[in-house]
Amino acid sequence: MPRAKVIWGNLVNLSGLYSDRPVRLKWDPEFGNWWSADGNMAFCKLGEHRERHVVMFASKSRRDVALWTKGVKAMAHRIGCLVG
Repeated sequence: MPRAKVIWGNLVNLSGLYSDRPVRLKWDPEFGNWWSADGNMAFCKLGEHRERHVVMFASKSRRDVALWTKGVKAMAHRIGCLVG
């Protein structure tokens, strides 16, 4: 199955969400990962996964990532981790 050239993603760590909106990621064949335009976020697979203190989610669907992001915001607000 061919790899998607563009996917959407977001992540949350101990500092909070990386972005309030889904982040567009482009495939880089040299590194074998999808990368954000600023180079600060990389994904090697779709779906949700964890790496140490980071939970990441990536999908071909921007809407799926937006819903995941809203869920993280709601959970953080509910337990008092997010101000605003």
